[in-house]
Parts: sequence; C-alpha cells; structure tokens
Amino acid sequence: MHHPWPPPSFRLLLPFLLSLFLFSLPPSFSDDGYLQLYEACSTRHFPCGSRNISFSYPFSHQDSHPECGYPDTGLSCNTTDDTLTIHIGKKQYRVKDNNIDYANYHLTVVDRDFVGNPCPRPSENTTLGLAPFQYAGDDVNATFFIDCPPSLPSPLFPVACLRDNTAGWWSYYWPGNGSLPDDEMNACGGWFVQVPMNPTAIEQWIHGETNFAQALQEGFTLSWPAEIGDWCSACNSSGGVCGYEYYIPTCFCSDGSATDSSCDKKENRKWCSACNSSGGVCGHDSSKPTCFCSDGPATDGSCDKGKLLHLAQ
Repeated sequence: MHHPWPPPSFRLLLPFLLSLFLFSLPPSFSDDGYLQLYEACSTRHFPCGSRNISFSYPFSHQDSHPECGYPDTGLSCNTTDDTLTIHIGKKQYRVKDNNIDYANYHLTVVDRDFVGNPCPRPSENTTLGLAPFQYAGDDVNATFFIDCPPSLPSPLFPVACLRDNTAGWWSYYWPGNGSLPDDEMNACGGWFVQVPMNPTAIEQWIHGETNFAQALQEGFTLSWPAEIGDWCSACNSSGGVCGYEYYIPTCFCSDGSATDSSCDKKENRKWCSACNSSGGVCGHDSSKPTCFCSDGPATDGSCDKGKLLHLAQ
C-alpha cells in the first residue's frame, strides 16, 4: 500500500518544527556579508606577549566571526602567562609548548584549571563539544572516584594530595578499562570523573617517578582529519578563505560569494537569499544545500518554485 509523504500528522507539525529549525541555524549572509567574512577570516594571527601567533584552519581566533573556523576551536592568548589557549566547550586549555602541529594534524592540551595547581581536583568529564577533534595516540580516559570512604581496597589507587582526613574522604584513581566497578561506585556515591591522560605519565606517577599534578599537566593529544586540511588547501589555492557555515566547511571568495568547494568550482550561495525570501529556511540535507519549506522538505531554490528537489551542486 502506498503511504503519502509526509503523513497528515507530520504536516500539521511541520510549520512548528521549521520555526524551531530556523532559530537553530546561523544567520545567512548576503554577498556583502560574505565579502566581510572573506576579509575578516583572512586574518590568521594575533599578538601574545612578545610573540605574534599565526594559526591556520580549522582554528579561529576566539573573538573572530564564528564562521571563520570550526566550532570549539577558538584560540586566544592567556595574558597571565602569555600562553596559547584553546576554548573547547565551556573549558579552556593551554596548548602545550604553544605549538599546533599542522603537518601531523594534532595538538596537546592541558586543562587550564590544572596549570600551576599543586594538587588539581578533577571535577567534570572532558568533552570536545562540536570540535572536529578526536583523542589521539595511546591516551586513556583516566577514571577518578571523588570523596570516597578511606582505605578502599585495590584495584583503586589513592590520590594522596586529595585526601581530606578531617572530613574522612579520600579520592582514588581506577586503573581499569571497560565497565566501572559497581562496589567502588556505590561506596563513592556514584561520583566519578573521567579525564584523558597520557599513559606514560600515569605509570610514572603510580611508580613515584613524578607526582599527581605533573602527570595531569602532561595533558592529552587531540587530532583532526587530514581531509580538512586538504579541503582548505584547495580553497586557498583558488583564492578563497576557509570558513565554516551551515555546519559544513565553506570557502569564502573575493567576489562576495561562498561555496562548499573552491572559488574556481563554485556554486555560490545566492540561493539562500531566494530561499529566505520565499519563506523557507536554508540548511543542508545529506551535505547538500537544501531549502526547507512549510509544505515539503526541500525545493530547487525557493518555496515558490519546484518541490522535493535538492539544489544542484
């Protein structure tokens, strides 16, 4: 039996869903707006103490237009110690050695709350937000049980500097992998925190070759896909400037247009203005530019022209 799409119940909800979708999207830009982004995103350096720090895509400066780089990749200078900082989610991390390895697509970061702290207290799980990063190398998610009864048995490893003998609470590192131990979780009220750590630093700490703070301050390594750099190189070679809009990489061109590829092979985004003017919402479906309308999922450019077609790329 043939069932019409969308079903009647969905059609009644579609205007409401589209209004929610509209508020979730970044604003669309006119040609003048894209030219402004082309100029603004061309700046890839900022001062930090006595140095001038240069950076490349997918990173952006924390105070620049969000379209200049991927989400959760904003860089800034910590003026307290003139070190390079990256903002991921709601947390700040020091970029270790002030170095981003673009040739190998990785960087090592340290939680700013741990820097200079003689006994850092992990308080929340590490998350990467919407950044294009993944954990790299052999780094492990170290699990810490916080504020537990004293003298819990092995395999828990006590964190000496986090003992509160007055209150009668200790904190522990759990060296295992896989499912967390139920007995220990129950004894600690279910409060545990997972922090990425360098496994060599963990071993050195456990064997007394370094202390807890030094082990945490070794940080952890993040990488991003090489394809991002390849795409940006093609954009730059065509005279464009790399950016990020509508949740996909975007190449801003000197003529005030924008494209998902490069400025010499472009399908610019003037379609979005036409889509908005017709009452639609610009977005992407399966990475294809799409105009979402109240009476159907997509059209060939605007809601008063053809239906149920993706825009040609």
